[in-house]
Amino acid sequence: MKKGTGDPFDGMGGDAGPESTIQDYVSTMLRGKMTIVVSLIVCVVLMVVYTLLSKPVYESSSLVLVNLKQSQTGVSIEESPREVADTKIANEIAILKSRLLAEAVARALLDNPYIDDAKKTPMPIVRVGGSSPDVASLASQATVATRLTRAMDFVPERESDVIRVIARSSDPRESSTLANTYADVFQEHELSITKTRSKSLREFLQNQLAAKKQALESAESELKRYMEASGVVSLDAQATRVTQQLSSLEANRDAVDIEIESLSKTLSTYQERLPEQEREAAKVIKQANDPYIRRIQEQLANLQVQRDVLMNQDLSAVGKEVYAQKLKEIEGQITNLQKKLDDRTSSFLQGGTSGEAGSLQVDPAAYVQQARQKIFETQMEIQALQSKKTALNGVIRQYETEFGQIPQKSIELARLQRNRMSAEKLYVTVDDKFNEISIVEKSEFANVGVIDKASVPVAPVSPVLSINILLGALFGFTIGVMIVLVGEYLDIRIHTPDDLKKRGYTLLSFVGRLDGRTPEEPLPAPLGASGKADPRFLVSLTEPFSPAAEGYRRLRTKLEYALPESQTRRIVVTSPNPGEGKTTSIINLAIAFAQAERRVLLVDGDLRRPKVHTVLGFDMTPGLSEHLAGHATLQQVTHAGVIRHLDVICAGELSRQDPELLGSKHMSRFLKETERAYDWILIDTSPVLAVSDAATLTTMADGAVVVVSGGETRLVALERAVEHVTGTGGKVLGVFLSKFDALKAYGGFYGGDKYGFYTTSYGKTNGATEEPVTKTQSMIRAAQGAYRTLKDHIPLKRTQNEQ
Repeated sequence: MKKGTGDPFDGMGGDAGPESTIQDYVSTMLRGKMTIVVSLIVCVVLMVVYTLLSKPVYESSSLVLVNLKQSQTGVSIEESPREVADTKIANEIAILKSRLLAEAVARALLDNPYIDDAKKTPMPIVRVGGSSPDVASLASQATVATRLTRAMDFVPERESDVIRVIARSSDPRESSTLANTYADVFQEHELSITKTRSKSLREFLQNQLAAKKQALESAESELKRYMEASGVVSLDAQATRVTQQLSSLEANRDAVDIEIESLSKTLSTYQERLPEQEREAAKVIKQANDPYIRRIQEQLANLQVQRDVLMNQDLSAVGKEVYAQKLKEIEGQITNLQKKLDDRTSSFLQGGTSGEAGSLQVDPAAYVQQARQKIFETQMEIQALQSKKTALNGVIRQYETEFGQIPQKSIELARLQRNRMSAEKLYVTVDDKFNEISIVEKSEFANVGVIDKASVPVAPVSPVLSINILLGALFGFTIGVMIVLVGEYLDIRIHTPDDLKKRGYTLLSFVGRLDGRTPEEPLPAPLGASGKADPRFLVSLTEPFSPAAEGYRRLRTKLEYALPESQTRRIVVTSPNPGEGKTTSIINLAIAFAQAERRVLLVDGDLRRPKVHTVLGFDMTPGLSEHLAGHATLQQVTHAGVIRHLDVICAGELSRQDPELLGSKHMSRFLKETERAYDWILIDTSPVLAVSDAATLTTMADGAVVVVSGGETRLVALERAVEHVTGTGGKVLGVFLSKFDALKAYGGFYGGDKYGFYTTSYGKTNGATEEPVTKTQSMIRAAQGAYRTLKDHIPLKRTQNEQ
């Protein structure tokens, strides 16, 4: 077999190496599975304890319907220049969450604090400290209101005008009582607002109706007197048309004035209900004066007046194509301006416009929070009506110019008729609106209706044991994974062959932990003759087909390829720290070489803590120390023929007068003296980081093998060991990984042939070829062995045919 001469440790210690893969992360998780399981169990147990110790929470809800069509309580005398946005569901929820309503509910609960029909036990929410059953020890209204804000929740139902009022409590009866009380108080609150505004408008319209009736009677009397005195009783067609147009326009203007006064009265009502928030309310009113909105309203009012004038033209003219086209154009412009106005006002109400109008996000007071949109809408309507009044005045001036061209005698008659028609039209309009608002006031309908009462819940909504267990398991698993990942990141120990390869070290071979079983077969002489040898660590000799023996044979093969065959090869075996398996490794490596019919000399060079003689069952002295000190000959210290082709020299006893024997010229002479008789000289040395003997002997050898222990040796220790060896001119051939626990290192994810050999036992077929044995084959062979054992020890009764 041709041996290579390349350096197997080329690039050792570099940072190059394969990146982490999914399999690496899986292996890490499996390696730390016990940590994850413990973390999961602890968190689940804590969640179970928390669930069992926590008070149950019951939830009950009622449903309230917000009638958006009736939410605008004002009565418009003229059709609004745009469809004013109705009260939003979000505004109603803001009212429900306000301190004002919470205090109103608190008053209602304190008026009737009992939770039972016998009226003996007050509700927990109204008790002092929430637990005292004494009726005399009731909490204050402010305290109950604060508790209500924490116990209540309000959720809008999807795609509807319904709001769900949710109450939570440790008592199921209290939860239903809270939800129902909140819904009832909210309904009464909205009804109070509606009635207050309706009453104010009715009183205003009642006064206006009396004044307009008197004005109509006066206009009719004046017209009658003039017709009797002048004898003029009718006008020509042109005068009639102009008079009708002027009367209609003036009636519209007067109606706009009444509407402005009505809305101003409504605005004053809102302000009277906000005595403590006058500054904030004034700020809202000031913000409503958006120049952009005001400009759109003026343009919209002019277009609406033009449309009304065209619609009041002679019927024969209205039907003409030119008027129809003109009306169509005006309607299109009105539609476009209306959309822009709606978008602008909607953006303002949502607090999204730039400038001052958008700076107010949340009103600090409960009343302002409720009235913000209503104040803004009222101010917007007033601005729109003022713009319309300005446009009407302009058109009236045009018709007054045409009116002045009527003959002098007909002018007075036309004026009187115009006054009478204007007064009559305005009186009819005010009368209709007065009747409408009277009906609304007497009906006493609120904008909010309770459509579903809350019932007493039968089961708590929290804590739910199954959900808490699931959350605990998820939380525990997450914590466990984080602990494992952080521990893996901070762990600088060598666990797997991959850890060495990723950091550029040359891996010569690896073996698992020896099971420590005493083999049934006796050791060959002379090892077995004295009975002092420890067969548990001689797996290459006692279990030649085991994975561990194969690992040592792989190490032997790598070393043969690493060094030329033309000379005696001297190998130093060391480790960074004590207890990492270097002595066991070098003994089994020596046996592997001897089994390959190589002449091997095993030298125990660890003069500080020798172990070779203990494993092989020899006396420690005389040994290497006595020979180097000149107290014993080479023949006297050599245990020849330990097994075929293997000789052993023990360490001997180190003298205090000769601490540097291994670095002396006697050691060099010893190596030259022995190299002629052997193919391989294997020297067991002290740990590199403990003493300097290993670094010294490496300079006299062809190379060193550094033994590390899986799961114990730190990477920094390996780095320092390599630096010590190479720093003195020595050569490191590679790293041998001992005590490698594949199940622990890979967490059960370790493949049988991941590194080229199976973890099952090896067997021979036809007495020659070694093949990997599968799990099924191992079971079959075990059964066959058991059968043979039974057959040899238990006499079986043979049948007559067999005899």
